Amino acid sequence: MEILTDVRENLALAVERAAMQGGGTPLLRVRVSAPKTDAFRWLASQPMGTRALWSSRGTDRVVAMSGMADVYEAGERPDFDRLSQYMTHHLAGAHPSIRYYGGIRFDGGRSMSEEWSSFGSLRMVLPRFELVMDGSGVELVCNLVPHHDRARLASILDEIRALPWPGEEAPSGLPRAVDRHDQPARAEWMARVQESLDIIEANEIQKVVLARRSTFAFDGPVSPIDLIARLYAEAPNRFHYLVETEDGSAFLGATPERLVRRERSYVFTEAVAGTRPAVDDETDDAELLAALMASDKEQREHLCVRWAIEEILRPFCDELVVDAHATEMRLSQGRHLVSRFNGVLNDGVDTWQLVRHLHPTPAVGGYPAPAAIRAIRRMESFDRGWYAGPIGWVGPEEAEFAVALRCALVTGDQMHIYSGAGIVKGSEPQSEWDEIEHKIVDFARVLGLAGIQAK
Repeated sequence: MEILTDVRENLALAVERAAMQGGGTPLLRVRVSAPKTDAFRWLASQPMGTRALWSSRGTDRVVAMSGMADVYEAGERPDFDRLSQYMTHHLAGAHPSIRYYGGIRFDGGRSMSEEWSSFGSLRMVLPRFELVMDGSGVELVCNLVPHHDRARLASILDEIRALPWPGEEAPSGLPRAVDRHDQPARAEWMARVQESLDIIEANEIQKVVLARRSTFAFDGPVSPIDLIARLYAEAPNRFHYLVETEDGSAFLGATPERLVRRERSYVFTEAVAGTRPAVDDETDDAELLAALMASDKEQREHLCVRWAIEEILRPFCDELVVDAHATEMRLSQGRHLVSRFNGVLNDGVDTWQLVRHLHPTPAVGGYPAPAAIRAIRRMESFDRGWYAGPIGWVGPEEAEFAVALRCALVTGDQMHIYSGAGIVKGSEPQSEWDEIEHKIVDFARVLGLAGIQAK
């Protein structure tokens, strides 16, 4: 443990020097090298209530987080203008690696249910501590807000010197699932899909995305850290995320879908819609791919998303390039149609303008969006919370948000798994039920659940 004592002491000394020197910026980021450490076991060793994790798709970088140096929260409804002003002020002149992490609920206009109350409608956190792991090594980081933290520097230094570090203990494992409840149940789902088809036939909307919530009850408390570790290992090439709130509730997932990425004046996003399974057998897999590419229903569902994103993004861009044709996004257990966008932003466009206009895409809400959201409010009896909302991070010069899919909310000895399906002309209620059940069962299997079917 001598090396770890040195790491913590090195960080404490570096923080003390940085806090005294200041530098005039609203935020400071202090980092030291650390020994090779499992990010998930480090996270499990931290105090419950303010833990988080983020890993971007296509990278080996994992950021495990604990504590809060600063937090911006909104209650029932987010105020994006106020959020933009707050972030612009705090991130001005900050180190490019400083990032606030968090998420936004799917529908700020809907009443918030009890299980989502601790998350609020919007929550962005500058973590106190980060363990950053990538191919170049491991760093231990402490973030500071100098005008607040100088007065409590002694207690921060004590926190650093007492920072927990994992031993060699193995993950605790998932307790036994004893029950499953689906909302809506099959009969109600069939009625809701038919209602949606009637609305589409009347030309009120072109597409609506209906969701299901499967609630699993266990014979003991569920460790969200064990779950996100499983997802990271078993569901590669995704955005992996975990956000824990003070009451111990945790929202976590492994989504394939980017909402938006910003790199200074450049913007990147994608339309993802249209689904088929993927299998190991080469002949069967090729047939499934061919069926996806040839499906009129899946192509129309995808085009709704593609057209809407282009319509939203073009006014913000000086230049915008869109893939000529949809291609395949292949995942371990499935595949989607994807079209990618990249553009050069007009002067003065900020990250929050992009987030608030791109969300919700027709891939998770429907098209046109206002009418689709009204239909979802009327037909869905549960609160989506942060499911299908933006989740990610924002920094001084860059930002990245994914769409919070393939996800679960963990509260004590319960876990809610969320999934949805796009309803367009030609959709069949039983097929859409089967599609969601396939997604839920695959996600549950990765988490170590099996054998409890929908009723």
